[in-house]
Amino acid sequence: MASKLAGSVGRKGKNAPDDVKTVQTLLNGFASKLKTAKLKPDGAPSPKLEQLIGTFQSEICGFKPDFRIDPGKGTIKKLMGGPAKAESEHKAAVKKVKKDLLSDRDKVMAKLMKDAEAIAKAKGMPQTAARVLYNGVEQSVMGAWDSAVDAVEDVTKTGKSEITKIADQVSKQAVGEIQKAAGKMVSVQVSVVSALLGAAKKAAKTKQLSGKAAQELYDGMEQYASDQWAWLTGGETAEEAAKKQEKLAREATKTIDEVVKKIDPGECLPEDKTPLVLSGSEVAKVNSPCFAFTVKGKSDDPKSQVLLCLDKKDNHIDITKGYGKSSVVPLFKLIDDKKLWGKTVKFFAMETTDGKPDDKSKSNVVELQTPVEPFKGTISYTGLGGAAGLKYTGNGHGRLLSYTKINGWYFFKHGGKYERDPAMRGFDCITYVGTANKVSSGMDGRGDKLANKLGASQVEMENKSKADIIAFFNGDGKTGKYIGWWSTHCFVIINGTVHDWSPNTNGYRTTKAASFGWKNAGNYVRKL
Repeated sequence: MASKLAGSVGRKGKNAPDDVKTVQTLLNGFASKLKTAKLKPDGAPSPKLEQLIGTFQSEICGFKPDFRIDPGKGTIKKLMGGPAKAESEHKAAVKKVKKDLLSDRDKVMAKLMKDAEAIAKAKGMPQTAARVLYNGVEQSVMGAWDSAVDAVEDVTKTGKSEITKIADQVSKQAVGEIQKAAGKMVSVQVSVVSALLGAAKKAAKTKQLSGKAAQELYDGMEQYASDQWAWLTGGETAEEAAKKQEKLAREATKTIDEVVKKIDPGECLPEDKTPLVLSGSEVAKVNSPCFAFTVKGKSDDPKSQVLLCLDKKDNHIDITKGYGKSSVVPLFKLIDDKKLWGKTVKFFAMETTDGKPDDKSKSNVVELQTPVEPFKGTISYTGLGGAAGLKYTGNGHGRLLSYTKINGWYFFKHGGKYERDPAMRGFDCITYVGTANKVSSGMDGRGDKLANKLGASQVEMENKSKADIIAFFNGDGKTGKYIGWWSTHCFVIINGTVHDWSPNTNGYRTTKAASFGWKNAGNYVRKL
């Protein structure tokens, strides 16, 4: 048997008998590995030989098969190396990928710890809380990584990039879980502060403490709450912290009694304000109040107002009668005036004394994300296109507008919820067209669904070539309004000009139809 090929063997090859026989014999050495019957080394080409060449290229070489072996190329070299060498190279490749993946896992876990520290800091929690948050997701993320690594049996089929992509998705989910756990821990903190200050107020009133003495009690309880918060977040998981809260509640009354014993009671001044307790959360559904707030601990002063403050005490709205749907109008106006759209805002509550915010009544801080800035213009192709700051949000990730105005503005939504991520304030190609026509459905696929939703009519421009489309817009389509699309893009054409939302410009652009980047085939146009 010759050691080298004189010509190509297989599909569309020269298939000289000696070369074919050489390949047949070499492939028979891999029959067990490929789990196939041996070929008869008769030097005759056949479809079975071509198929086995393709299987060898896919399974052993690890590349897309062309069903042909050329002299001096990778397939013949791998064949001539024999099964033992191929197996050794395969094991070495798997070992290297697994080693790289384990190294990547350590990097991801280190980043996850930094994410936990950043979230803890943003929520005003001690750094001990970061370890608690990290511990809550560590095992699941490492497990996902290990599962991905264990699945690498054949690097010719599963590459590092594919497994890394899966791991990235798991990591993103883990950050979401950390955010949730942090929210629960902050809720625990609010409950602790509420319980302690509520009990402190009751004790101050019962003990007939002076304003100064009462304030001393509140200060002591705030410090105690801070100490206990560090203790609450010193466990292994957020669940353990919640269990510790029960124990703290039982000890609160005892602790207050001990603090009161150290204070000399004086003249009772019940009109003095004491810290309020604010609870708050984001309400997802668009056209809802956007947030939910409750305030506890209001004084008996009939003239005082309760203010909801944003970052500063001077930035406030009146929620004396509670926070509800009617509150969203002044709240959004304040957010707009102070340019706080799409930001994490520190909310706190205060009472007034003699019409002014009383610092003694300042509550705990609740950090929440505001919606992105609403659209304030006219909904049309050019109206949306001319708005500043709108982005291309990625194919399949376009946002919509809620067509029910609040303060005369249209709010961005996703899945019926307020959009709060500034990076997602905008559209993709198809939601731009749909939004300009004030529809909220028909945008979950190609342009034909939206065309049907808009009642567009066919003009014999279905699945056409670039030349056909250009000829149409140089003729019958020169005037009028049309919707156009191909498999991955959707747009409108008005009087011969294409209006689209493109990743190339990170948003709106206009182009003459004759010079637009039509595909060579597969273009569709219908009349609106």
